[in-house]
Amino acid sequence: TRAGRHDGATNGTAKGGRVHGGDRDDATVWQLAGMRLEPVDPYANRALTRTIAETLSRHYRHRGRFEMLRVAALQPDGPAAELGIKQEDIVLGFLEEFDRSDSYYPIEGGTKHLRQVLMQTRGRRSPLLSLWRSKEGLLRGRITVREK
Repeated sequence: TRAGRHDGATNGTAKGGRVHGGDRDDATVWQLAGMRLEPVDPYANRALTRTIAETLSRHYRHRGRFEMLRVAALQPDGPAAELGIKQEDIVLGFLEEFDRSDSYYPIEGGTKHLRQVLMQTRGRRSPLLSLWRSKEGLLRGRITVREK
């Protein structure tokens, strides 16, 4: 199993060459956004988790659960790289902009959730991502989603 995943999902293909659901989600995110993500284990990274939780609380008043997806690979000419996302950045969630404030929606369900958001926004306004970068902290940026 992948490091940090607790749901028993495996990385690879099933008998007969069929792709597991998690791999299909990963492949779609790679195709639409040009980045490969891996879950960050909050228990193995307690200091980072605590720092991010405090920052999310301060900036977005978010005090609930959140997942962290580390950027493991980027396509050099992909939408994520064009946005300025770097390897090792952490995708935290999405933002919805309003006149006076932003609403924060955390990643829930790993790459499956991200895939769903990217699929829903193709051809419309691109999603505003909330990211964490070591030594820089909380970042945000609107990613252009490729047509499939």
